[in-house]
Amino acid sequence: MDRFLKRKADLGDRPVQAKASKCVVRKYDAEYIKFGFIRAGTEIKPKAQCVECGEILSNEALKPSNYMVAARVARSKKAFTIAEELILPSAVDMCRELLGDAAATKIQSIPLSDDTVARRIVDMSDDIECQLVERIKASPYFAIQLDESTDISNAALLLVFVRYCMDSNLCEDLLFCKELPTRTGADNVMHCLDEYFTEKGLDWKYCSGICTDGAAAMTGKHRGVVKQIQERAPAAKWTHCFLHRESLATKQMSPELHEVMNIAVKTVNYIKKNALNSRCFAALCERLDADHLQLLYHSEIRWLSRGCVLNRLFELRKEVHTFLEEQRSPLAEHYTDDQFCAKLAYLSDIFDQLNQLNVSMQGRNSTVFLVSDKIEGFKKKLILWNRRVKEGRFDMFPHLSETLEASSHVNISNMALSTVLENELMELSADSSLKLQLTQRAIKFLLPLPPHTYVSQGSPLENVPLLCV
Repeated sequence: MDRFLKRKADLGDRPVQAKASKCVVRKYDAEYIKFGFIRAGTEIKPKAQCVECGEILSNEALKPSNYMVAARVARSKKAFTIAEELILPSAVDMCRELLGDAAATKIQSIPLSDDTVARRIVDMSDDIECQLVERIKASPYFAIQLDESTDISNAALLLVFVRYCMDSNLCEDLLFCKELPTRTGADNVMHCLDEYFTEKGLDWKYCSGICTDGAAAMTGKHRGVVKQIQERAPAAKWTHCFLHRESLATKQMSPELHEVMNIAVKTVNYIKKNALNSRCFAALCERLDADHLQLLYHSEIRWLSRGCVLNRLFELRKEVHTFLEEQRSPLAEHYTDDQFCAKLAYLSDIFDQLNQLNVSMQGRNSTVFLVSDKIEGFKKKLILWNRRVKEGRFDMFPHLSETLEASSHVNISNMALSTVLENELMELSADSSLKLQLTQRAIKFLLPLPPHTYVSQGSPLENVPLLCV
């Protein structure tokens, strides 16, 4: 025991050498001058000095941590000042509380001004664009989809998406979004496209597909954008956007239904165009425990707008009628008419179905075959619904069915087969991919049969066609 204590004492008398921590010194890169920083400090431990304010940052400030913060700011779509005003002070407070002042000082040295964040986002954007351009150049062919639209600030924007092949897979990305400074004609759009392709070194001859809407500027016979692209890429095939075609098809309504749509839009505008009416209507809905407090505006350029507007208006039809009566508006009498409410319910239901079709055709990796199957399935649904309506069954339209059930003038018979099941069968009957899978499974099932197999009469396989192998 004494020897153990003596040994411990001897060890305690020796000076203990602390393990030196590994210090990583970052080198100054000449590329930093593009971001507004020049070289400062010594050769052994260089530092960065801001050319605007003259502040000398520590060597640790050369770390790429501000790129990570800038990426998060860009993804959250927040103002660039949030990094310096909120993120950095919060990180400093947390580090000081958990790790001490030394860690907080290191965190505080990270440059996160709004200009720095903006430059970092531009750097990352340029790098992503370079990678995308290289992928397109490496692809044997590519196809583009373009459209011109005007935002709320009246700026005309040209959006171009690209589909290309990478590692035997089809990939889709946003190629660019540029503002058209003046007119939005075919020559202006083509000039913007051609200028970008020339700048990035993309060759038109590898363009195999073009997808646009049916506007004259895009599809003009002599000087349309598609015509000018095909002059540069003769192998390129044009496709009319399915979503645009579906939107055009839904605009055709009978005069009676069109009148109901106009009254619905007038009702929404009457309530929402006036701030006082909007507040009073919201208070009324809250007092009546309604599911919603406001109506929705209708916009022609938003293809899903009609379904959402009509659905919300139908759900708040009682509150709307009460409010219009209080305001002594002539529109109130329409919401006491059973015929009008039934037509409004029908429009709400049918446009909800059309919205579901529209959304199902969107998304990445959507091909013309999948979209064609969905449209074919919806056309079969329309035939089924037409037959069921003639039979007096409206259960496939829930709002219309609810309205008719509340009315004593209409008697709805019970259905023999669930509407949901019938709709599923219609979709399955138009699904070509499912047909292909079933065919392949049938072949796998029948191939093991020996050649010239005969099936006796009455056998379960009597009506199954056999393959001779």
